[in-house]
Amino acid sequence: MDKGLFLDTQANNDTKRFEVKKEEKNEYYPNNLSLVPPVGENVFEFLIVTKDEIGVMANITSIFANHRVNLQNITSNRNPETKTCVAILFADFTKADSTVEGVLKEIKTLHSVSRIEAQNTRGRVFDSFLFPLLIRNKIRVITLRMEGLLKAERHLVQSMGSAGASIMFQVGRSYGADVMGALQSDLASLNKVDLLANFEAGLRATGWGICSIRSGRNHDYQINVEDPPIMLQDEKRENGMFFIGLILGALEKLDGVELRVSGSTRDLSKNTMSVRMERRNTNIVNQDPTLDILP
Repeated sequence: MDKGLFLDTQANNDTKRFEVKKEEKNEYYPNNLSLVPPVGENVFEFLIVTKDEIGVMANITSIFANHRVNLQNITSNRNPETKTCVAILFADFTKADSTVEGVLKEIKTLHSVSRIEAQNTRGRVFDSFLFPLLIRNKIRVITLRMEGLLKAERHLVQSMGSAGASIMFQVGRSYGADVMGALQSDLASLNKVDLLANFEAGLRATGWGICSIRSGRNHDYQINVEDPPIMLQDEKRENGMFFIGLILGALEKLDGVELRVSGSTRDLSKNTMSVRMERRNTNIVNQDPTLDILP
């Protein structure tokens, strides 16, 4: 991976010195969804619904701490419309001086708590309470193993050749246009630069990869992706067509012009890929937007 920059602080006579240093390798911090609970004989998952008020979580966690309960994981989500907060806590009672029922009753006495439940995680693989998965409290999403999508794409390409790859590309293209259209609708006051930055952030947040998209003067783009969700080791250019189509569709929606892929490269040693896109020549009849990446 390319060298990155990070900020280092050092105390010096009650002041801090900020220094930008080179880092040999980017360090990722995975966003582990609370789908799989911590394991343990005495680990319980708590669902707690509260009013959205300052200090509520501090009051709740102090009760666990007072009873020597080890909190292994805490996630919470605010709902601005209902002015509530939904919290999930995984608590280990191995060294606790109280029972689960005792902690439940004590937390229930807090005026800000409207609901509380607990479930033993023994023998369970997934979270017991939360549904559905939402982005920004309104967009429903599902999680899909990356291998499943890649295998489906590979099978289609093996069965249909370049026609299968083109199908995956077009499906991704349509999806990318929908994603950018939703951003344009929700963030109508933002300019193209900020919309593009949000699109890049969205690709990272939803697991597609660490993307850098740079635009030129004539609707041309250079896209660099670290750790893309494609089988780089296959060294097949038609692999990853859904993902490439997704980016092209989003950029077409943003720019309002038709684009084409003019080339792509993959670096197995760095687990990266680069894609070039340019404005499609409308004077050429039926010009394939995937022309230069399909064999």
